[in-house]
Amino acid sequence: MAISNVGHVFFNFCLRYRLCLKAKLMSEQKKRFPVGWVIGSVLWIVVFVMLYRGYQAGAPVPDDEVTFEILPLKSDPSQSTPSVDPSQLEPIRVDDFQLVNQLGESVSKDDLLGKPWVASFIFTHCAGPCMGLTKTVMELNAQTKQADVKFVSFSVDPERDDPAQLSKYAEIFAARPERWWFLTGDKESIHRLIEDCFQLVVEEVPGNEAQLGFEFAHSTRLIHVDAKGVIAGSYKGEDPAEVAILRRVLLGQTETPKQNQVFQLKPDGNSEEKTEHDSTTDGSLLPPQTSTAPQSKAPPIIRAQNQEPVISLPGWIASLPAINAGLNSLATLLLIAGFLAIKSKNVVVHRNLMISAFLVSVIFLGFYLTYHFGRQYYLGEASQKFQGIGWIRPVYFTILITHVILAAAVPVLALITFYRAFKAQWDRHRAIARFTFPIWLYVSVTGVVIYGMLYQWPA
Repeated sequence: MAISNVGHVFFNFCLRYRLCLKAKLMSEQKKRFPVGWVIGSVLWIVVFVMLYRGYQAGAPVPDDEVTFEILPLKSDPSQSTPSVDPSQLEPIRVDDFQLVNQLGESVSKDDLLGKPWVASFIFTHCAGPCMGLTKTVMELNAQTKQADVKFVSFSVDPERDDPAQLSKYAEIFAARPERWWFLTGDKESIHRLIEDCFQLVVEEVPGNEAQLGFEFAHSTRLIHVDAKGVIAGSYKGEDPAEVAILRRVLLGQTETPKQNQVFQLKPDGNSEEKTEHDSTTDGSLLPPQTSTAPQSKAPPIIRAQNQEPVISLPGWIASLPAINAGLNSLATLLLIAGFLAIKSKNVVVHRNLMISAFLVSVIFLGFYLTYHFGRQYYLGEASQKFQGIGWIRPVYFTILITHVILAAAVPVLALITFYRAFKAQWDRHRAIARFTFPIWLYVSVTGVVIYGMLYQWPA
């Protein structure tokens, strides 16, 4: 009996000690410093700081910070005057002209008044960029059907480009005469209009030096003229980003950026004599060269000083690649932490970390799609082109291709893995997790690598 009582007392003592020890451990666990929450909060703060900084970096330049300089579009920028008083500027009006369209109808500047129009310069026998430029105009025409705008292509080779030839050329690009004219006429008049009014390069190569299809060198710019016959903007026709801006301007979705506006000095304005420098700065075909040809009498064109070519991406969109790299980095850390947690048999922490990694990846996907749709809308091309050259190019594209292929598999694998965990199918969960984890980790890591190579790698 005594032995039984002693055993009972000892058993109760052990039970109470165990309960007290468990309570103490739980109390200590509750008081433990929440390192995970602090680290997670810091990472998210970094992401939002990057987003805010990117927005600030993409903010437009205030009007009062923009100055102007003399920069003829067909001249060497190094010859420009440092700055010009904006009060000395005035808009450039298109000179009158008398030409013929592809239907043989007489056309003058007055026939184009009342609606905006876009001028381009081509010739039908061109073996250079003319076909590409006309294709760009065709696409621009199709994308602006709801806008009341006209397109006008001037032939720089009017002696061969008669109305019949231009009509055949127009049919190739499905150009309807009521919306798109191809004009021909006196060669001297057309060249003078291009040089003196539009201030663009056009030059006939001497007969003994001309190659077939390269008889004329000319600019590939697109000139936007408003309904009053005033030049509203000048855009590089071979630059998809600038063509996308022109499209948005024609649709009334944005104002003409200052970098694309052009002016001339008022008659009483002071300007330095300019020397002729045929240049490819504006997208023309002529290399820089000295010339003794008579100078154009047209006043020099004025453009915004020291402004980069317009990208016109809103700041919050321009900052998304850096944000996406931050999200990929955060997903990488969460995945590694989740792996270490399950190795330590801490199932709850593992579950929370993996769910967090999945949510971060979903946010990344939303930002990724937003960025590429934004680029397509504002710049006319969805993706940034890799600028690296040499051995790094095959390395980059190998990483990119494997990243894209495996990224498509991650959502499917992750959802199946989560589903099996939710159903407590632990053997099947572990089986697929062995594939999901390394693929998911590779995609997250290479996402950061691709960002660095695409946006930070020197050209």
